[in-house]
Amino acid sequence: MTLFGEKPRPGFTIEMVVTVAQHTVAASPGGISPSTGEYEVASVSITGRKGSYPYAATNFKFVVGNQPYPALGEDIAARFGPALGQGALTAGQSVKGTVAFDVPAGGGHVGIFDVSGAQICGWPVAS
Repeated sequence: MTLFGEKPRPGFTIEMVVTVAQHTVAASPGGISPSTGEYEVASVSITGRKGSYPYAATNFKFVVGNQPYPALGEDIAARFGPALGQGALTAGQSVKGTVAFDVPAGGGHVGIFDVSGAQICGWPVAS
């Protein structure tokens, strides 16, 4: 998916790929169990095409119905793979990382949200 910048700042173009790589009710590596239902673990790849784009794992939420669930901290995400973290990309730069969520079982979608809390786009996830 290619995003063209209006929010959070005009003049950027990025390409973003989000793939939910794992659904699990089991404890994460390291023994931490999900408290809500299951872990949804997303692999995120972002490539800057034009301008500058600030990214952060905290901009992602897992939405079930109308209820958004925030990304878990980097300490949990890192148990499933390198955590996405935060930073800024300019044209030609790329970043990849893991974002994890603790959500009710049954599917939903991964959304990316702007600084005002509005969803910019989403990727559906089957249960």
